[in-house]
Amino acid sequence: APVIDMDPYVRRDGKVVFTRWDRSSVSNAINIYSINPDGTDLQLIYGAHSHDSGPNNSSMQYTQLREYPDGRVLSILRPFSDTFGGGDISLIDTDHFADYGRPTRRNAGLTGTGQASLTGGSASAELPPSMGGRYISAFPLWDGTGRSLVSWTPCRIMVSDQSAPCTAEGLLNPDVVEAPPIYSLYIYDPVQNTKLPIFLPEAGMAITDVIAAQPRAYPGLLEDKVETTSEKTGILHIRSVYDYDGGFDSRGVTGKGNTLNDFLINSQPTDRRARFIRLIKNFVRPDRNDYQIPNLANRGGALVEIIGYAPIEPDGSVKVRVPADVPFSFQIVDINGRRINEQRHISWIQIRKGETLECNGCHRHNSGTPHGRRDAITSINSGVDNSGVFPGQGGALPAQAGETMAETRTRISCQVDNCKGLNPTVDIVYEDLWSTTKSPSFAYQYDDIFNFTDTETDPVSHACVLGWTKECRVIINYVTHIDPLWSKPRLLADEVTDKTCSQAGCHSPVDKAGLPQVPAPSIAFDPPSGPPCTQPATTGSQLNLDNVSLFDPDNDNDPRLKAYKELFNSDNVQQLVDGSLVDAVFDGAPIFNENNPEIIIGCEQTTITTRPGPPMSAGSARTSRFFNVFVESNATHYDSVKKQPILSPSELKLISEWLDIGGQYYNDPFAVPPN
Repeated sequence: APVIDMDPYVRRDGKVVFTRWDRSSVSNAINIYSINPDGTDLQLIYGAHSHDSGPNNSSMQYTQLREYPDGRVLSILRPFSDTFGGGDISLIDTDHFADYGRPTRRNAGLTGTGQASLTGGSASAELPPSMGGRYISAFPLWDGTGRSLVSWTPCRIMVSDQSAPCTAEGLLNPDVVEAPPIYSLYIYDPVQNTKLPIFLPEAGMAITDVIAAQPRAYPGLLEDKVETTSEKTGILHIRSVYDYDGGFDSRGVTGKGNTLNDFLINSQPTDRRARFIRLIKNFVRPDRNDYQIPNLANRGGALVEIIGYAPIEPDGSVKVRVPADVPFSFQIVDINGRRINEQRHISWIQIRKGETLECNGCHRHNSGTPHGRRDAITSINSGVDNSGVFPGQGGALPAQAGETMAETRTRISCQVDNCKGLNPTVDIVYEDLWSTTKSPSFAYQYDDIFNFTDTETDPVSHACVLGWTKECRVIINYVTHIDPLWSKPRLLADEVTDKTCSQAGCHSPVDKAGLPQVPAPSIAFDPPSGPPCTQPATTGSQLNLDNVSLFDPDNDNDPRLKAYKELFNSDNVQQLVDGSLVDAVFDGAPIFNENNPEIIIGCEQTTITTRPGPPMSAGSARTSRFFNVFVESNATHYDSVKKQPILSPSELKLISEWLDIGGQYYNDPFAVPPN
């Protein structure tokens, strides 16, 4: 699972505070979160950039949370491993700090770290063993004394295969080995720094979880959020995708200003790279006892479904309806539907029914800036001023003070078309609502590719094309949705009749006359010249899109279609020899005379792998060379009369989104044939 939630308690104001083990490619840490009892207002309130707060900047995690009588969060600060689960007791001021030494926005300028050891540092989670022992659990006694019920072990080390109390001399030994702990129950008084034993420690026994049953005032009551919709949906509002940790980032667009207002004034729709948000979710794997997932022949990674798309307004804002209680993420895509954000949003978001979740923008984990807590930093997009006119947009839509463009557009939509503008779409659809001089509208639609007569093979239901609902999902499988594009009849360049790419077309091993040919783009090889054993340079790659299997149980045991393997793997350059396609062999390294190393007597024969690599990159359509040939300057893959590439914009968008979500052979395990 990408996250594991632990250690909840109900704070005096009624909120639930808990730890979440965030596990991803950029973060593997246990942080402190809060949430309302009804599941709304989930926030990371402390810890994302605080894990080097242990002794000597060692890496620590926040565990075993409790509320301390003064409102701070009591936590056992400990590393992931090597301390028998123990550490020090830390008190964390989450009311004023979002991270270690980083106060919240309203407390800017506050000094201190926001984090303190309850034991004064007498216990430690660092290695070697702590002279002051270790704590594994603590529970405050709300009796006005500041005391806590604790589980503690004294420091012990192994000496001659026997456990013994720690000594300063023993801890100096670089080979010291910590003895198994003897956690037992004590009452700890931080004022006197004393521990009164309740149970004497005993070898082979450990009391690791403590709780005190005592009178307490009821916490505040937070009523469930009033649901404003009968649909099981919530709303995501991003104030600006150009907001990176409270600073402006143009997403790779230069010369259009260094602030959001300047960018709005100086840029046109064609200038902006960030055009749409693609909402995605992982495929929910069935229980192993109910269904055994077959071998998908995938490239590894998650199975991903697309929920839909929403426009990114010129100010970078997004407001879109999403399914409630469904973990989802998103990708920022360009005008072609290709992901542009260099750092993927890998954390999963979940929104409750009727909730509107607002975030400032985006975050780079290595920036050290707090993220996920709304009072941590100020958004760069404060919304329109009292004039109701967004900079550079000419007042196309009447705005209200403080609104982002997405708020303005969706508010007006709710006034005129029952909030249809809040819904995502499974197609990419663009209409310029803001510019004084309108840029052209466009749409990349599944209707342009699929006839929707077979619900078993369609990537999405036609009902979702006509109107999005919370159940809509786009599930793309290479075998049924991408590979058929290569055998679809279409008018190819320099042809007067329809051909396909893979059958007698340019990417077939046979030509229209049925004779063998080198699949395009063919690579011309000049005969070696100059010094002996010179290899000719190679560029591009030969792409065979035959829709046949390369299954060979004696060799690679790979049942995937040939085209799929060709798209993702480099292979040897081929050439025609006596009417047959064979690997091209060229002169390689020189072979020198054994008795006279200055005399070359021959050349090693070698094959050459196509360069600069395979046409497609799984996970990134923008870095896939496959799309480079579908531009106007390429006569072989662009129809200069129709002014469009041979593959339609909708088809290219389908391939792009499939690549961006992983380029899997199957994203739906239920679509895999039984055999």
